[in-house]
Parts: sequence; C-alpha cells; structure tokens
Amino acid sequence: MVKAQTSYIDVYVYDAITFAPIVGADVDLYDGFYMFLSDGPTDINGFIQFTALDSGDYYVEVYATGYQWNVSSVTIVTDGDGELVEFYQEPIFGRLSEWQNSYYRYNQT
Repeated sequence: MVKAQTSYIDVYVYDAITFAPIVGADVDLYDGFYMFLSDGPTDINGFIQFTALDSGDYYVEVYATGYQWNVSSVTIVTDGDGELVEFYQEPIFGRLSEWQNSYYRYNQT
C-alpha cells in the first residue's frame, strides 16, 4: 500500500519595505538533499502553495526581479501537516538588479 502525500507548504512573498505582495516571484521547491521538486510564480497576493508532499525537510527559494535572492528551510514533521513560509524580500537598488538575481540563481554552490 502506498501512503498518500497529503502535506503542503504555503509561501507568501512580500516587499520588505512596503510589505506589499510581490506578484510573479519565482518560487522553487527542493527536497532536503537539494533535489529540485517544483516551481511556480506567486499570484496577486504573493502566494503559492506546494501540495502532495511527504513529511521531511525542504528548501524554498525565491527570486524576484529587483529583489535579493532568498532561501528558507522548512520541515514537515507529520504527514498531513502544512507549513507557512513568509519571505520579506529586500529590494536591490541600481542598474545591476536583474544581473544580480541571475547570478544568485545560477551560480549557487
């Protein structure tokens, strides 16, 4: 018998200065071994939900144009539970913002 994957992670992404939701932020989900699982953009409320997860460790990364890259670790202890992660993204000021986001996204060690 295969157990159902019923856990979830709710993610909200906000501007750290205005506290406004960030629409269209790219949110990536990785397992505890940093293997890619899923991704998607935030909605008008700065929200995205990852569902059908097992209990265990996860990493959530956020990339939004004009903001610094951010990551958080999340642990789901019990199957069926959900976790909430809120990101408050720091704006990047200046002309290099898109380049910096691309650099952080593709040059992680």
